[in-house]
Amino acid sequence: MLVSDVFCDPTRQIAPHVKRRALGDYLAILEPGFHPLDREAVFAILGDSVPRPARPIGDVVLFNAWRVLSKVVRVTPALARNIVGAATVAVASPVDSLLRKCGAARGRNLELLLFRKQS
Repeated sequence: MLVSDVFCDPTRQIAPHVKRRALGDYLAILEPGFHPLDREAVFAILGDSVPRPARPIGDVVLFNAWRVLSKVVRVTPALARNIVGAATVAVASPVDSLLRKCGAARGRNLELLLFRKQS
């Protein structure tokens, strides 16, 4: 089973239609039938991060980087938005990749968690 979430701790309702759940919530529901195998970040600054309640400086930096990138795209006139969006991703993608490899996105941004069914 593949689950995607931010896995923030504690579980938080970040919008009326979006609830980010803690990893412990998934484990409580899925174990002992499923065992977590691997966890990998999808985004660091290319997705909407969820700062933790204590707001460490790393969380603030990642969140504000995403806000700047998304603002660049949002304020672009509609006719040029796709081009500017693609260029923004192309420029920011290497930085995002580096941050993910360093583990900076874990618990702050979208991740994939792979579970294996216990036999």
